[in-house]
Formats: sequence, C-alpha cells, structure tokens
Amino acid sequence: MAVLAISLFAYKAFRASQAKNIRIPVNTQSVLKMDVDELIWAMGKNSLSNWNEYYGARERDSTGAKKTKVWNVGVELPSNLYLFSLDQNADHYYAVLKVSNSEKLHQFLTDKLDLKVDSAYQGSDKTQKLYSKKHIHILVDQQKLLFSLSKDRIADTALMSNLLTSDQQDWQLATAFMDKLPADHRSDITWFSKDNNWLSVQFNNGEADIKGEISSTLFRFPKQANSIFQDDGANDIIRAEINSDLALLLNSQQAHVDSLKLPFDSLERYVGNYLSIRMSNKELSQTDTIISYDYDDNFEMVEKKELQQTQVPDLTINLMASPHLLSYLPEKLFYKFNKAAQSNLLRMSTGSLTLDQAVPWKQQANVLNLQYKQQTVGAKYLGWLPAYDKISSFNLTAVALTEQKAKIEGQISFNNKGLNAFYQLIDN
Repeated sequence: MAVLAISLFAYKAFRASQAKNIRIPVNTQSVLKMDVDELIWAMGKNSLSNWNEYYGARERDSTGAKKTKVWNVGVELPSNLYLFSLDQNADHYYAVLKVSNSEKLHQFLTDKLDLKVDSAYQGSDKTQKLYSKKHIHILVDQQKLLFSLSKDRIADTALMSNLLTSDQQDWQLATAFMDKLPADHRSDITWFSKDNNWLSVQFNNGEADIKGEISSTLFRFPKQANSIFQDDGANDIIRAEINSDLALLLNSQQAHVDSLKLPFDSLERYVGNYLSIRMSNKELSQTDTIISYDYDDNFEMVEKKELQQTQVPDLTINLMASPHLLSYLPEKLFYKFNKAAQSNLLRMSTGSLTLDQAVPWKQQANVLNLQYKQQTVGAKYLGWLPAYDKISSFNLTAVALTEQKAKIEGQISFNNKGLNAFYQLIDN
C-alpha cells in the first residue's frame, strides 16, 4: 500500500510538472482552468465510501453499455486543462489537446457526443476534420485537437486552423497568466481575466462553493441596496433581484431594443436601479378565449369562441421605472400578466396584484440575490434545465466593493449529500 501511495503521488507530481509547459496565445483575454487531477483524486477518495454509485449498475448508460472513461477517448488529458478566450472575442473559448488515438477519438466524438463531421470543410491541411454540434466545434488533425465553445453556431474555421497548427513558440505559459491570481482565489475550476476579474468553484461532497470578484462598466451599484421581499422565500422556487443602474444594462442591449421598435432614449432615461423576479411554489389558472372559424349549414363562415383554461406558474416581476413606461410592458409573455404602477415601481404578475399605498422597501447588504430551491411545481416549468434533477438548491449573492465592483459568494447543493458534487454534475 505504501509503494502504491508513493507511486500515485509521484505520478501526480509528474503530470503536474508536465502541465506547467502548457501554452496559450499572448493575446489571451481570460482563462478557464480545470484542475483535472485534483477532481479525479477527490472522486477517487469519495468512491471508497460510495462504491456502488461509481462502479455498480450506475457505471452503465441507459443502453446498458459501459460509460466511456474520459482518459480513454483518444486524447491526452493533462493534469490542468486550460480553456482560453482571445481579445477579439472574449466569450469564445478554446483548448488545445494532444491526440493519442484518432480512431478512438472519432468514435467518441460521433457516438458519445453526437457531433457531426462537416463534409463541406476544406482546410489547408487535408488531414483536418471539423466536428460540429450547435455551439461546440472541434477541429482535429493527426497530432492535435482544438476544442471551441461559443455562443455562435458558426465556427471561425480560419482562426481555429491557425490555433491548431501553431508551433506555439510565440505563445505564453498558461501558468504565467494564472500566477497573477493569488493562490487562495483558485479552486477546482477557476476563471480569471487579464483585468483581474475572477470566479472559482470548489467541489465538495454534496455541494459546490462559488467565490469571486467581478468589475464591469455595466455595473453602477447604489449606495444603499434595497429589497421588496419581506419573507424568507421558503415557499419560492426562484427569487432573484439586482440593485444596479438598469440603464447601463439596457444600453448594452440597444440593438435588441431597436429591433423591438421600442424608443430606446425614453427607456434609458426613465429606468431605475432595481429589478426582481419571483416564482412561487404554486400554480394559477388563467382563462384564454380561443377564436376559430367554421362553416354553417349554408356554407357561411361563422366565428366560434371557446374558453380554454390553462395552468401557469405564480410569477411576479418588479421593475423600478417611471409609471408612464407601464404601457411598454407586454400583456402576454409566455403567460398573461396583470400590470400595475405603484409609486416608482412597475409590477407584472400572472396572478392578482396586491398594491399598498407605499412600496414596502427593506434595506439589505447585497446588491445581487439569486435563490433557487427545488420544489414540487418547479419540475413542470424548469425540468428542461441541465442537471435540474440533481440540484436541490442554489444561492448566489453579491456585495458591492465599489460602484462598479462586486464580491460574489454562492453555493450549489446537490440531492445526494454524501456523493462528490462534481461527479453528480457530470454523471448521466
């Protein structure tokens, strides 16, 4: 056992030293680092007390076939995995990996990930293959793989090919980029940008902890944060609120506002610094009138009206804005909404609105609150979300450090309190 333990530590140390040689482009804007070996090590220890969960019947997928091991998919998975974004497209992430077995990799990409080979792609190198599915694109040659994840469905194949075929001599060490972030800010998964914004996620048994500090020109936090919520939200599925200048957020979406033919200038000048959404653990009934047309015995078209009753979630939205903007709020957005202006607050609800003479504001420390709790009604409306059936609750808060900078803390709680949270997240 001692020899085995020493061997494992030595192998882990060797892989860590190899990972120090990983390079990323000099024009990298941000890096998402995953500590692969630490995650595997934590899951390995956790498997000793959850043997059947890891190695029993759950080791097989829905077809009865054994689940593919990530270390046996045809690529060399490093001790630390680095995904990087570039200055010209900060929300588009790439990673370069070495190919160890082309046949296994092709099988994994097509059979397990359901990616399709783009037969129209003609790269400068005839050995390159492009695999795509929605927002994921993977470019492969005989030696390397370039992984691409973005909000766009169209791959920038020219850039991808340049990154894939680069000899990386003019690239920087990934460790040099990450060393600018203090060690106590790093966790199992860490995101860090060159303007010193950072977020980290630490996976434990049954939960994951989130920490970070974010600054942005889209933030303008008030000196005093407020909340309209008076109770603790025990019966709510979702409760979210932000205290920040909504005009800045609106300004970032000007093209979208213009496409809706809304008067951007009027909206920008008359919105405030508070927005909240609440979804409670109950359903409401709404009645719609369905109009259809049919022919009578004389073949004349007759209008027919039919009342249709539907179940909808109990959903309320509060927006600080001038009362004259109430007419711009939609009366139907997925569901029918009742609308009202109360002082300087615009309110929309799928149910009835109870309006007091004054808005019941309550002072609070947080400029951002996001709470989610798995409830009975939630599955009907939120069951489509990834990992919905695994997460029991999610809480995220932010405290303003400056007018444009916030400290973030949060926690994700999983249903199985004794099972490693990362394993629960990736297990299907």
